[in-house]
Amino acid sequence: MTENGECEHEGQWIPTTAEFETVRWNGEPLLLHDVPAKSCPLCNETIVDADDVIRAEQRWIAGELGLTPREANILLMLYAQGPRFTETGYVEEKYRFNKMLFSVWKELEKEGLGQSFLHDSFRAESRGPVPDNLETDSKSLESKGLTKVRWGGKAAKTSFRWDLTTEGWNRSKQLYNLTPQAMRDAVSKAKEELFLLDSTQMMHKIHELYPEYKKAYREKDEE
Repeated sequence: MTENGECEHEGQWIPTTAEFETVRWNGEPLLLHDVPAKSCPLCNETIVDADDVIRAEQRWIAGELGLTPREANILLMLYAQGPRFTETGYVEEKYRFNKMLFSVWKELEKEGLGQSFLHDSFRAESRGPVPDNLETDSKSLESKGLTKVRWGGKAAKTSFRWDLTTEGWNRSKQLYNLTPQAMRDAVSKAKEELFLLDSTQMMHKIHELYPEYKKAYREKDEE
């Protein structure tokens, strides 16, 4: 090591995984396993990136409840409460869920947490940002007995309503209690702002919140 604590063996770092002791948002200690890391065998030093630690905590939270991180994001959105929405337990219309999940990511990005937040991949389409795996994740949650998905609308299998089951509500409440405040706030804000908007209002709201998407998002999403 150099005098300022930096490794002098540039190019010798080897990818590995490590255990990492951290503290949860509520002050409780937490030991994370299999955190991506780099090790220098010449210095006998191991380093981890802060984003990898945050991602590892998200995987731990979801895993504690038998979920994947993407499934956890869906349950949090269904459970989320705000000044106008107390114990809703549902979201209607696919276009709303698409944009809510996207908005959570973008709100966390404003807080410097966009890179560390595990989320679905979003396609930039003319109807706005669309998550790649929403339908697959929805079916997985339904198979676990946590949600009930209703299909219908103007076109077959395009419009949805997601409802939490009794078990889904209980699991979501546990999830909410484990989730850091910054993510709780981002989920609640996304639901509060977008929950009641129709497809035209949604397009204008996304343009207002995220002007960089105004050029690409030019058709209202009615699916």
